[in-house]
Amino acid sequence: MKLSQTQLDQYKADGFIRIDGLFSPAEVALLRQECARMGTDNRNHADANVMEKGSGKVRISYAVEQDSDALDAAYRLPRIMEPICQLLGDDIYLWQSRLIHKLARYGELWQWHQDYTSWALDGAKRSTVNDMMSVLIQVDDSSAENGPLKMVRGSHMVSGPKQSGVLDWDYDDYTTSYPVHTVSDAEQERLFADHDVVEFDAPAGTVLFFGAMTVHCSGPNTSGNDRRNLYYVYNRLDNQPDDRLSKREAITNSYYLNTSWERFDAAPDDALMRIAEAQGIAA
Repeated sequence: MKLSQTQLDQYKADGFIRIDGLFSPAEVALLRQECARMGTDNRNHADANVMEKGSGKVRISYAVEQDSDALDAAYRLPRIMEPICQLLGDDIYLWQSRLIHKLARYGELWQWHQDYTSWALDGAKRSTVNDMMSVLIQVDDSSAENGPLKMVRGSHMVSGPKQSGVLDWDYDDYTTSYPVHTVSDAEQERLFADHDVVEFDAPAGTVLFFGAMTVHCSGPNTSGNDRRNLYYVYNRLDNQPDDRLSKREAITNSYYLNTSWERFDAAPDDALMRIAEAQGIAA
């Protein structure tokens, strides 16, 4: 699946683009099964999981591709890779994978932030929409009650005073179990005065492509339904850090950054369906 010129222009203007129905019901069912397993000790790298501050329930699972054939195939599917290569080129690698669980009634919020604020400290040199990109695969339906992702349209083009033009930020290491470089209140006021906030209430199987500088957040999950999102982050090979370890002292999870900084091969586009059928998931 390649993006049209209209879609490419929209991505570059908005800092994100949403594609509905990119995964079939059987593929979504398989991803749900695997994501549920990632949140338990029933994975080879259970120490790659981070827990919520309040409940002790799982918050994030890093390096999910290491413990699941399905989650390893998902980020290499042509329908995902073709749009990425249109924007970043063919010389890319997986910067990070993470699963945000946001479990029913327990999932805590994510403050307004830019991903690149942290990634600059991790050594990524550039942050444009043609350098780094996140792909969100929605595993569950999202609604206003279960903490859907929100994005500030065009915020990736707003220049700030910090390194590489990121917006002014505050370091929040107390609200949740995961420290976040949050966009400062003053910067938020400036953004919201001139830019729309888009809330992504969408069905499972929806995919969102967005840039490293796009400001986003999500609220807590107050509903009775889980809201799990898979995130795969892609980086250009010529945008690699010089050191493969994060410079941030608060990052103690050794799976936070992918240590295999090499090009990867595409998976067959029916790879998930083959796994689903082998497990009796497909209809």
